[in-house]
Amino acid sequence: MKSKKKKTKKKSKATTRKRSKPMQEETQLVRKPEAPIVAQDANEWGAPELSASDVVIPKLFLMQKMSKGVDEKLAKEGEYLDSLSKKSLGASFVAVPFFLQKTQHVHFWEGRERKWAEERPAPAGAKNFEKETVDGVDVERTLVFNFHVLLPGSSLPHIVSFKGTSIRAGKELATQMYFANGSAHLPPWEYSVEVSSSPVDGEKGKYFVSNVKVSKKSTDHEKAEASKWLGLVRSGQVRSQGYEEVFSE
Repeated sequence: MKSKKKKTKKKSKATTRKRSKPMQEETQLVRKPEAPIVAQDANEWGAPELSASDVVIPKLFLMQKMSKGVDEKLAKEGEYLDSLSKKSLGASFVAVPFFLQKTQHVHFWEGRERKWAEERPAPAGAKNFEKETVDGVDVERTLVFNFHVLLPGSSLPHIVSFKGTSIRAGKELATQMYFANGSAHLPPWEYSVEVSSSPVDGEKGKYFVSNVKVSKKSTDHEKAEASKWLGLVRSGQVRSQGYEEVFSE
C-alpha cells in the first residue's frame, strides 16, 4: 500500500512579520474628561452638567455665643451650622470621615484691630497656637484639623474643623482613622463617628468644645462614596470654602 503524504501548509509571511515600531509609539494617551456629578433629579430639572471642579465643599461650624449664626438666629450656641444651607444640625451629628487636611488660621492684628485673616496649609511641626510680631503687626497662627466627611443622606461632602480647645478631639479622630484603622488594614472611612458639643466654663464665660466617638460601621454605599470623593479631593478638582468667605463663624 502506498503511504499517504501529509500536506504541509506554508507559513504565512504575515504571521512572522515583526512590527517595525514599538507599541509605545503607536499608542496615544487621551485625558479623560471630568465625570459629571450632578444628581439625577437635578438633570431632570434642567441643571447644567457640573464637574467636580465646579463644586465647593461647605463647612460645619460649631456656634459660640458671639457667632454670626447665633446673632442671626440660624442656630443656637453649641449647635453645628451648615455654611451652605444655613441650617443647624443640632448639638450632635453622625458622619463618615474620609480625609484629613491640616491648615492654619492666620490672623493679622494692628493693636486691637484685626486687619486680615486667611487659611494656609500647616507646615510640618506646627504648634496648636503661635504668635509673633512682624513689622509692627501681630500675627497669630492656630492649627486646624479639617476632616472631610459624608453626612447621612447627602452625596456632597462637608468639612468639620477642630481647633483650639477642640484640637484634642481632632487628634483622637485622626488616630482612629489612620492608626487604629490602618493597623487593622482598614480604610479611614471604615467607621462613622458621632461629633457632639459640650459646654466648658472658662475665664471669659461659657463656651463649647467638640467631642468625637466611634459610632458604627459604614455601609458599602458610604464606603464607595468616600473612596470616590477621596480621589477628587486629593486630585485638587474640588475646593472648600475659603476661610475668608466664612470668617464670621
